[in-house]
Amino acid sequence: MRIFAVTGLIAALMACAPPDLGASDYEPFSVPDNEWPGEEPPADLIPENWTVGNVAPQVEGMDQHGTTTALWQFWGKYTVVDVSTLWCAPCQELARSTEDLYQHYGDYGVIPLSVIIENESGGEATQEELELWATWPSRNENSEYEEITAPIISDFKGKSGSGTLVRNGQYPAIAIVGPDLRVRRRGLEANHRKIELAVEEVLCEDGITEFCR
Repeated sequence: MRIFAVTGLIAALMACAPPDLGASDYEPFSVPDNEWPGEEPPADLIPENWTVGNVAPQVEGMDQHGTTTALWQFWGKYTVVDVSTLWCAPCQELARSTEDLYQHYGDYGVIPLSVIIENESGGEATQEELELWATWPSRNENSEYEEITAPIISDFKGKSGSGTLVRNGQYPAIAIVGPDLRVRRRGLEANHRKIELAVEEVLCEDGITEFCR
């Protein structure tokens, strides 16, 4: 009787277990039609999570130009992802320096990707609101730039995977994703200089020696 009970319990647990998802369970990623750089990642690449060393989720959403943009299209680039909300003051402060980061490190394949998961009322950010967000550099008296020319996307409530980068409801949540779409840094402080230093550390690790200290 006891053997049958244990066997039945094991069978029940197996029935409740999630399926083993392999590469065949994911459709190959296709680069969306937009104005940003785009390269197809390997067809067998599987999204994981924001743990350092793992493949980042397939984050995507409408950008400030009204077209779909995705993190995975930046295969071969270094992507500095910030998950923000329109009502978050530290997020707004970070946006003031986003273009400066893009201009200083863009030649090394670095692309900031701002992901807006809520507007000021907690709803989904519209294209018009994304366009307005792009003007934050003009409100920085120390910035020589008028707007963010890097991608800004709306991913409402982080449903495409960006929301899992946020810890304890703290915004912005920042990570650096490498050319192979694996997470290199996460949990970065929303400080422009510290983000720059983290970017330079990653570039140095990959053999760009002018950033090695």
